[in-house]
Amino acid sequence: MPDYLDDNVVDKPPWLDEQQGIKNFLTSVLKKFESNNTLRFRITKKIIPELCDSAEISDTTWFLLNELCTDKYKIFEFKGTQSILDHSYLDRLLYFQANSEKTLRAWLKIPSQKSLLESWRSLVKQNKLKFTGETRNLTEKQIFVKGKNQNEILSGFILIRSYFNAGLTLRNLSACCFWGDSKFLDNKINLIKSLYPELKIIARPIVINIYLPKVIEGILFIENQDNYTQAVKSVKGISEKMNNLALIFSYGNKLSAERIRTQEGVSFHFHENSNLTMKNEFKKFWFVKSYNNWPVHFWGDLDDEGMRILYNLKQSFNTIEAWKKGYQPMLELLRNNNGHTAEQSGKLNQKEAIKTGCSYADDVLIPALKKCGQYVDQESIV
Repeated sequence: MPDYLDDNVVDKPPWLDEQQGIKNFLTSVLKKFESNNTLRFRITKKIIPELCDSAEISDTTWFLLNELCTDKYKIFEFKGTQSILDHSYLDRLLYFQANSEKTLRAWLKIPSQKSLLESWRSLVKQNKLKFTGETRNLTEKQIFVKGKNQNEILSGFILIRSYFNAGLTLRNLSACCFWGDSKFLDNKINLIKSLYPELKIIARPIVINIYLPKVIEGILFIENQDNYTQAVKSVKGISEKMNNLALIFSYGNKLSAERIRTQEGVSFHFHENSNLTMKNEFKKFWFVKSYNNWPVHFWGDLDDEGMRILYNLKQSFNTIEAWKKGYQPMLELLRNNNGHTAEQSGKLNQKEAIKTGCSYADDVLIPALKKCGQYVDQESIV
């Protein structure tokens, strides 16, 4: 057996032989993993009937099942927003950890075949010369795609070599090589660079939507699409505040990318009423950073992530400030307890806001967020 395979097997839980329901489930997991690389398992009463038994049996079964997710055993990874102690067992998701295959086989006394990881490494080794770089990262773990075998997956990586001079984005390349799936390579850019160091992947231009007034007196970045489209349509209550401001919108955190002020890094989409003179003036402002001294503002959600976007924008637009006319009514909602908590809005993963370099944000908005413990979304202002 190759020395890079781990021979260690975790000791079997002392309770496993007495828990036939869990043993049956583990056997099913191993068989499905073996046949089609299934990693995700949804808990139903069909696959673990004991979870629908008496309260005592169901609680014990769930407790022991969760024990298999701990660092002691690492058979599964539990994913979900509910607490492990939550009694709503059904429809929860467990993700089988593929590197626990040998341990599970030892527990269940199911004869071991050549492991999937070993066969994957062997297959990569046989095709090593088809790559121009190192294959070490490719052999660290098996790459699973439901419904695809190892040869089909590896063939996709080999096919990349045919597109060296095509000038493709990562999404283009992914779709061309992996069954039309443009997102397959999204988290594999470092792997691709190690396999093909000379491959040039074109960065996708950031699409920026822009509305230009007849005379520009300032710039306003707007985080959310609804507020941008309302502003462009001159919705009552907003338009007066935005007189002579160029309005800018782009999805997500795209505007904070480092290449945002390079000509190859962006694709401008001007509103149909924008005139040519103003377009040229705007482009000079954007690309010739010393040109024009228009005040620059940002208006987004009043939450930690919104403040982070402001901080990131300030790295490219060093004079940018939080837009008081937009944030003030949101601040009033926050102070009057008319906001929402992170738990209510699914924002628990937001990192705490950091100093932005904007005095209004740092001295007023961020302290208010911390004091009130709530957020207010930009869409609340219409």
